[in-house]
Amino acid sequence: MTEDAQKFVTPLTFEALSGRKVHTATHNQVDPTDTQHIGLTERADLMLVAPATNNILAKISHGLCDDLVSLMICAAACPVIFAPSMNQRMWENKIAQENVSKLKAKYGIVFDSDDPGFLFTKGPSSNHMEFRIHGLESHAGVAPEEGISAIKIAAEGLANMKLGRIDQETTANIGQIEGGMATNIIPNLVVLKGEARSHSEQKLEAQTEHMKKCLEDAAAKYEVTVAGKTTKASVESHVDRDYSSMDVPDSSHVVQLVIKAAARMGLDVKTMASGGGCDANVFNRKGIECANLGTGMRAIHTVKEWLDVKDMYASAEMTLEIMKLNGELAAKSTATGA
Repeated sequence: MTEDAQKFVTPLTFEALSGRKVHTATHNQVDPTDTQHIGLTERADLMLVAPATNNILAKISHGLCDDLVSLMICAAACPVIFAPSMNQRMWENKIAQENVSKLKAKYGIVFDSDDPGFLFTKGPSSNHMEFRIHGLESHAGVAPEEGISAIKIAAEGLANMKLGRIDQETTANIGQIEGGMATNIIPNLVVLKGEARSHSEQKLEAQTEHMKKCLEDAAAKYEVTVAGKTTKASVESHVDRDYSSMDVPDSSHVVQLVIKAAARMGLDVKTMASGGGCDANVFNRKGIECANLGTGMRAIHTVKEWLDVKDMYASAEMTLEIMKLNGELAAKSTATGA
């Protein structure tokens, strides 16, 4: 454990749970005849770095060895698996991505779904949308005819918009509405935020254009002239790609690794498509073959969301078996020179 890790969980906790000695310092030798970090790594079939912070990833990518963990990683002859954990903006930082690229990961597993008996290998692309609907403010009691209600335009546009389950591959939603200043003011601005997802890029584009057009058509019906000046309602549309689809074949290394590890435990794992997006979408687009394994989450994204502890344990046990199998396969490959 690193010095910072010990501030979160004490070495005694891990020793009590594992029944093994926890090593924390470079100079505390396990065997006087052997340098500690070399001896520990020689006995390892696989090394897992969890959580792998931005700091440790930067160290290893530059070959720095100033604590026990970084020394062991740099001296390791076995496969090393990193489980990155950090703020999303830190992860997306160009320097962090450059560091990660040097570690040459080829495949991985994300834990972000429900039943550990399912491995999600297909996920949709998603567009994030923000619509700014412009009307014209006016006194609601004195001169309502001189205003254009942005709320009314938004309501008409939404009433004509196809939302929810569009088809088996496509969904859409408006999740945020902001606007208005007071009950006696005709609102001049409403901001809508939403999304569309689809496993088909063509369907995603069509749904995105449909949502834009519904609001633009509603706004086109409204204009007002006050003191010789004509104001027309308008819509500003901002569409950004949140993430792109993933489609990992059943024949891929990572899928076969999970299925074989589960079989060794007497379990059956089925591959499935999901309507949700996760980090696996991003990893796959960066060339890291990645699938999404369940951890026991239920009623996801509701106020009743909960986690089944027995499923979480099952997921942890399966993860350990996956790592064992991966280490065995890597050792076999090294031994045969494959």
